Formats: sequence, structure tokens, C-alpha cells
Amino acid sequence: MTNKHSLETRIIARAESDQAFRRQLLHDPRAAIEQAFGVTFPASAVVHVEEDRHHTLRVVLPASQVAEVELDDAQLTEINGGSGNAGQIGGGDVFGPRPGYRDL
Repeated sequence: MTNKHSLETRIIARAESDQAFRRQLLHDPRAAIEQAFGVTFPASAVVHVEEDRHHTLRVVLPASQVAEVELDDAQLTEINGGSGNAGQIGGGDVFGPRPGYRDL
């Protein structure tokens, strides 16, 4: 099974090297991806492809799979281990750029 990130990476690479595929991808993304990569999307899936316009930031959040739960102070301390520095990240950009995306 192909994961979503791997498929996106392959689609971008192919679209950068194959202009006919890029045109088909922009015109009929579902058919282009299914034909080129041998995947089948469920009928309910929405497949949307757009070109980067350099001044557009598009963020797609994953579906929330966990209901929000309120924790009391004791539970937070237990999870946190009592440390005042928990959750802090140091040393620069941890995540880096997403493949296929350029800085705005």
C-alpha cells in the first residue's frame, strides 16, 4: 500500500519531469494519478491538484482522530514528569521544509 506522503512525492517528481502528465494532472487529477501510479481512489475521495503561485500558503490539516480531553493539574504533572522544561525544543528548525514546497 502506498502512503499519502510517498504518493505526493512521486506525483510531484513526475509532474516536474513530464509536462504531458502535469497537464493531465491539472485537468483531471484523479484519472492522471490512477493511470500513472496504479492506485484507485474511493468514490468519496476528493482529489485536488493546483500549481504553487509563490504567494499562496495552503495548509491541509490531518483529520482529528482524538477527542479533546481536559486534564487536571495532577494529570498534567504526571505526564510532564514534573519538569519545567518539558515540551521545549531547542537548536533551530526541527521540521524543515516539506518536500516539493518552496519558501514564500
